[in-house]
Amino acid sequence: MMLALCAALAGCASTPEEQDARREAVAEILDVALAAYGEWNESQNQTDTPPPSPVTTQPAPEVPAGATTAPVHAGAADFNGLKFRNSADCRDWKITATVSGVGFRGGNITWSEGAGSRAGWNQKSSGGKTINGECILLIPSIGAAGMFDYARVGQREKILSNLKPSHEGPGFFPGWVPKKGERIGFCLATISRDRGAAKMQERSNVVWFEWPRDGI
Repeated sequence: MMLALCAALAGCASTPEEQDARREAVAEILDVALAAYGEWNESQNQTDTPPPSPVTTQPAPEVPAGATTAPVHAGAADFNGLKFRNSADCRDWKITATVSGVGFRGGNITWSEGAGSRAGWNQKSSGGKTINGECILLIPSIGAAGMFDYARVGQREKILSNLKPSHEGPGFFPGWVPKKGERIGFCLATISRDRGAAKMQERSNVVWFEWPRDGI
């Protein structure tokens, strides 16, 4: 390009027409040179743009059917440090029922369950009633967990007298005297103490609550 420019500039122009032709030739050469330089400069300033990082999403935790916004805890970690008494260790059992709240009425403990909770659990007959669950307490203060009574089909309330010493024995958790405000867990589990019931390993989530008074 520079040789062509020099030749154009070196040429002699004797007429105005030749001078115009020379100027046009020089202008055309300069336009080509500038365009080529622009393309080269742009290529030097380009950088490789890394591809966007892949977006990963975590699956939502599984929520048992009928779960509510109550403070429930489904994992086996609720049982950390606890040794089972009176019943089978159900911490790793499949969760197929939902407890959504625990309360007290007089000397009874009450709870709420999701629709269809305990459906399909094993059953046994006792005193003309059908039982299909065990009521489990988790008591971190003594490092224990276990059953304190059976639950009948559709039942949502149990008397706490089984926790007290009596002529029948020392109670289900001997020596334990609950304190007001003590943190206790509650759940339901399939029947494990009776050989007459079909063998199953299922339970509900755990609901934690504060014991409402000193003593049982």
